[in-house]
Amino acid sequence: MFSDKTEHNVTMSKVITRYLDYIEELYQILEDNIDRISIDNQQLKKVRRKFKLYKQERGAEIKDIFYIARDGLFPHMYENADFSPKVIKNSIKEGEMKTNEVLKGRLGGQ
Repeated sequence: MFSDKTEHNVTMSKVITRYLDYIEELYQILEDNIDRISIDNQQLKKVRRKFKLYKQERGAEIKDIFYIARDGLFPHMYENADFSPKVIKNSIKEGEMKTNEVLKGRLGGQ
């Protein structure tokens, strides 16, 4: 019920990125052959702008994926998970700290 869907999310992120790359490749083919086919150049530019807007604003292009796991022991699969406010707040705090560490390492290494 409370399963980790990270693997599925990573797979879907990679699929979306491949689709975006494929669409980009199709646009390039169209743009390279616009004089040989009957497509309105303005219409093609409009579609290209819309695609770039979605790609940039929606964050659909996946550059890197980092898996950040919790420290400590996990409950046995037949035990109930602890969703008390204290545990949830501590999990959020731990997640923020680990994310900041990853970002510092990534940004510091560039």
